[in-house]
Amino acid sequence: MSSMESLILEISKDVQSIEVVYGGEDSSVYKIVTKEGTFAVRILPLFGYQQFRNEKVFMEYVREHGILVPTIKSVQTHKNYSVMIMEWSNGQPLLKVLLEQPENALNLGIEFGKTQANIHLIPVKEIINQQKSWLIPLKGSEESLFQDCLRIENHPSVLHLDFHPLNVLTDNGKIISVIDWANASVGDKRFDIARTKSILQLEGKRVGSPFKRNLELLLEFEKGWIMGYQEIAGKQTELDQFFAWAGYRMLRDLKGKRTEEELKQVKDWANKWL
Repeated sequence: MSSMESLILEISKDVQSIEVVYGGEDSSVYKIVTKEGTFAVRILPLFGYQQFRNEKVFMEYVREHGILVPTIKSVQTHKNYSVMIMEWSNGQPLLKVLLEQPENALNLGIEFGKTQANIHLIPVKEIINQQKSWLIPLKGSEESLFQDCLRIENHPSVLHLDFHPLNVLTDNGKIISVIDWANASVGDKRFDIARTKSILQLEGKRVGSPFKRNLELLLEFEKGWIMGYQEIAGKQTELDQFFAWAGYRMLRDLKGKRTEEELKQVKDWANKWL
């Protein structure tokens, strides 16, 4: 039995089974079955407690406004770890469905875009405006681009900032849950749109991506995403500056995780919008 499984048994009663969903250097996710039901258990080092609290505030807030997210049972610390326990969502990642049903790429993209637009339409109130922002830039090019974006007229929205096909769960072609709100913040909706575009176009086309051999599938899904978004929230303008920011923000995320050539490709993608 691993140390994480032992930790789960210490904080959860009547655990009948434990299944590893994801195990990384800094975070782990488990599926547990108890007498009360089935839950997801996310575990971070102790410093991740505030991140979990931030997620909880956003997830509870967006649920009040009709966005489907898992119900959080608890956020707590135990020994040297932070632990979030939430209800288990039975849907499949949209990415998996997209790869299995490429003929539905456009419709899946439309549902994806509608969901993101509905998140952006949620009114911003003080309780979420007080949460720590993932948007805070590093000095240098990222900060300069960020400040340029702020100079464009905008209205604050709820932002997911990691909205991609692995963080959206579906069932029978309908979106049933949006997960992983670790980056959730308040800001111009175009930051979120640009972040999604950078993930789709950069991570979607890199070597090893499931889309690498079928870029037409990715393009069809992206087309649907834009159509669905615009159907709910209208066409967005002055996006180029935000796309450039998203590329430089991704450079920060990927530093040390990608080759120099891959990082150059990200930088080139960002610069083409300037």
